[in-house]
Amino acid sequence: MGKPNVEKLAEKGDVEGLTQALKDENYDVRYRAALALGKIGDKRAEEPLIQALNDGNDYVRSSAATALGEIGDSRAVEPLIQALADKNEDVRLGVVVALGEIGDSRAVEPLIQALKDEDEIVRKAVAEKALVEIGEPAVGPIIKALADKNEDVRLGAVGALIAIGEPAEGPLIQALKDKDGGVRKAAAWVLEIVKAKKS
Repeated sequence: MGKPNVEKLAEKGDVEGLTQALKDENYDVRYRAALALGKIGDKRAEEPLIQALNDGNDYVRSSAATALGEIGDSRAVEPLIQALADKNEDVRLGVVVALGEIGDSRAVEPLIQALKDEDEIVRKAVAEKALVEIGEPAVGPIIKALADKNEDVRLGAVGALIAIGEPAEGPLIQALKDKDGGVRKAAAWVLEIVKAKKS
């Protein structure tokens, strides 16, 4: 039997056929099938895509994460959080973006931990995209991260709070009373920027 024609299956919106293609021995077929399933956005593809997060190929794992983000179902949050530990930075990047798109508050703490990722692009995506997309539910934990020992985490937290903007104002005002001097100083600075952006 020949290779499945992913493009034809995608044109027909054939979720079952594409799900079968996720098991093909050719990684390129699996990769393209995962991307196609994400574009279709059918929740029936969720479980097979979650399985594909453990595929032996980096591209397949990355495209599975991207597809899960596009489908946007919160059932994928826990498996995606586990995939934040993937050895490949492109996979971790896909996971970070997907968690931001799903927007579930369970991802906030793991994403804050991901501000320590060894890859700068992953750290940037966490601070500038994922935490910002989650928005208000992320503000409290992000403010706590202003006291982190790791400079990347502190800078990422500042960037995320500035990007979240107005919803962060109240918690930032509260943080001005924090027992940690570094948090108070950072909160005052971020608050000034957020207020300046409004005027």
